Formats: sequence, structure tokens, C-alpha cells
Amino acid sequence: MKNEIKKTKSIKLQIILWIITSLIALSGWGTLLYQHIENSPKIEGSILFVLKGQLSEPEEMTVFLIYPYLTNMRKGEVHILDYELEVDFGNGFEKLNRFYGVDNVENWFFFDSQNREITIPNLKDQLIYKKDTLAKFGTPLHGFILFGGEPSLLNKEVKEYRLTCIDAFGKKHVIISRPQDIKGLYWVMDETGMKIGK
Repeated sequence: MKNEIKKTKSIKLQIILWIITSLIALSGWGTLLYQHIENSPKIEGSILFVLKGQLSEPEEMTVFLIYPYLTNMRKGEVHILDYELEVDFGNGFEKLNRFYGVDNVENWFFFDSQNREITIPNLKDQLIYKKDTLAKFGTPLHGFILFGGEPSLLNKEVKEYRLTCIDAFGKKHVIISRPQDIKGLYWVMDETGMKIGK
């Protein structure tokens, strides 16, 4: 009987030691997993401004000049290498073409829906991808990006914008904005010196 009690106590002790050892091992892996997640960049933000208009040269198309405001929610810093824009006009998302070489054009002329001229001083210095800034924890990254699509898109009502930011590791960060939530016009004007009309 005493031997059975000793055996039972020994088994219970082994089980307790196994549980403690397992918890210690798991906590180490848990710490590593937490650190990995904490150091993996996570870009969030919104689109503050969208100007939709028509371009006639070098070819006729509808252009979307957007101004996103982004920040990294985690501690791992990263460069954003590219941006993609998709627009939902009510039949699912349609991908637009990104303009490259925008900074090589000296004078851009933009007009709003009321035919007022929109002036953006030093546009080439205010392009988000030319700022050579890392996406850091809590630090804002913002600027203009220009996209284009079919001429027929000009008069279509937009339901949602989906901006994809592709970082240096190839990870895609998706930001969705609806037209009714885009209310940053005056902030963008103040930040960039953009003027509407004379």
C-alpha cells in the first residue's frame, strides 16, 4: 500500500514537473513569436484627398491624384517600394495604372469638377514615393500618387478605394477608404500649399 502511494506521488510529481517544463518551453517560444509579430511592419492609414479628372495627352484617360496618410503600427521599420490603387464603381474593384516619371514633368495642370484650377507647388517633391522615408512606428508618411484608367471612369460614382502598399519584403498592406470618409482636403492644402482657384 505504501509503495502504491509513493508510486502515485511520484507520477503526480512527474506530471507537475512535465507541465512546468512545458510551460517554460512554451513561454520561450511565445516570447519569440511575440517579438517576431511586434517587429513585423503593419501599415495602416487612410486616403485624405482624391482629385479625379481627365487627361488628354499623351492619351485620353481619367486620372486619380490621391493623397494617402500612412503610419506603421509596429516597431519594425520598412521602406514602401510600390503602391497599387483599385477602385470599386459598384461592380467590384478595378485596378488602375500607376503613373511613373511624374517628377520629370515640370508643370502639371489640374482642375476640379467646377473647372477651378488646382495648383500644387513643387509636386515632384511632394510625391510619397520620392520622400525616401522609412515607414516607422507612429511616424506619418504622406504624399501624392497619380493613377490613371479608362476615359469612361470620369463620370462613374466611386463606392470604395483600395490602396495597396507593397513593402521591401513583398508584404502587401491594404487600406480601404470610402468617398464619404475622405475629409482631409483642408489638411492637405495646409500641409502642401495646394490652392484651389485664384
